[in-house]
Amino acid sequence: MLVQLGSGETIYYEAAGPEGAPAIVFSHSLGQGTYLWGAQAEYFSRSFRTVVYEQRGFGRSGSQKPPNTLAGMGNDVLALMDHLRIAKAHFCGISIGGMVGQWLGVNAADRIEKLVLSNTAAKIGTAEFWQKRAEDTRLAGVEQFLPGSAERWLTADFRAEHPEVVPELENSVRSSSIAGYAAGCEVLATTDLRESVNQIKLPVLCIAGNEDPTTPPADQKFLVEQIPSARYLELPSGHLSCINRSGLWNAAVMEFLSN
Repeated sequence: MLVQLGSGETIYYEAAGPEGAPAIVFSHSLGQGTYLWGAQAEYFSRSFRTVVYEQRGFGRSGSQKPPNTLAGMGNDVLALMDHLRIAKAHFCGISIGGMVGQWLGVNAADRIEKLVLSNTAAKIGTAEFWQKRAEDTRLAGVEQFLPGSAERWLTADFRAEHPEVVPELENSVRSSSIAGYAAGCEVLATTDLRESVNQIKLPVLCIAGNEDPTTPPADQKFLVEQIPSARYLELPSGHLSCINRSGLWNAAVMEFLSN
C-alpha cells in the first residue's frame, strides 16, 4: 500500500498480523525492499503486527528528495507509524536500515520498544567509497554493481541450495530508481554515528554474519561495546543474514523480543 507522508515522501508498506498486537517495523538494506523480509513477515505476523516498508527511493516508494539524510529516513519511519496509529514499536533494521534504527534509538527512544541491529555499523565503509558509488550510479545506473554482490550477500552453501533467491535480490536492486539509489549512497557517505550510539538506552540485539565483508563482526562488536544494553549474536552468514539464516535469525529475534 502507498501512503504520502507529511514530508511529501510516498512510501510503500505492507502490514500484517493482529491489529492489537505489539508492532514490529522492518527496514531493509541498500537497494532492497519488502522481498528481503519475506521470511520474517510470515513468521512474526502470527503474533505481532508486522510492518515492512520500502525506504524512499527504493522499490515502489518515491525517490529521495534533497537533503538526503539519515534523519529524513528516520522521520519517515515515525510518520509511517503515525499513519498506522502505532504509538510504539519494535524496530528491526539491516545494513542502512540498521543505521536508521540507530538514529531512532538516539533521537526517538520514546517510540521504540526494542532494537534489532542486523549486519550494520555506526559507520559503513568510507565517505569516498559511497560518494563515488553515488556518482557512478548517476552515470551508469545500478546494474554495474550486481556482479559479485551475491557473494557478499549470501554464503556459498546457501546460494547452491537456494539458487532462486539471487535473481530476486538482484531484481530488487534493479527496481531502485537511479536517484534513490544514489541518494542512499550519499546517506552512507555522510553518516557517522560512532560518537552518538552510546546514547542508546533501549534493549538492543546486534546480529553479525561471520562471512559478512560489508559490515564484519567487528562493526557489531563496536556497537555492543558502546551501547550499554546491547547483546551480540554471530550467525554463519553473509551480509543478508535475515535471508541467509532466516530460521536462526527469526528464533533469536523472537526470543529477544519476547523476554
